[in-house]
Amino acid sequence: MWKYTVEVRGMMCAMCESHVNDAVRRALRVKSVRSSRAKNETVVLAEQALDEAALRDAIAATGYEVGGVSRAARRHRRHRLRGGRRYPPAGAKGAVRLEVNGGACAAQGFAGGPWPSPTSRGEHRGQPGNRIPAL
Repeated sequence: MWKYTVEVRGMMCAMCESHVNDAVRRALRVKSVRSSRAKNETVVLAEQALDEAALRDAIAATGYEVGGVSRAARRHRRHRLRGGRRYPPAGAKGAVRLEVNGGACAAQGFAGGPWPSPTSRGEHRGQPGNRIPAL
């Protein structure tokens, strides 16, 4: 995975950011594109190394001024919950453990929804062990 950070001057609004993002997506095979007018930059993530000249040309064709381009190898990050517990893989079967520390459980807000309220089962808010069945 490669991360390219391109300095782009002249973006004034969200539509400007969108124009730059669309131009990069049309010109190159990228995983994601994110532009920021506040930072004057566009960040591009790609599986394969990109041609920096093609990246510059795609952005310049939209009418914005392109500055420096920096490239860095980016390692895949593991998504983790607090406490070092991993998220369950997509499509995992079984129950999901939900620990609520203060506040209200989201399941309580759905009266008649698919999830029973923890308090309707005799459990109290904020206690570990509240289980909500996976859909």
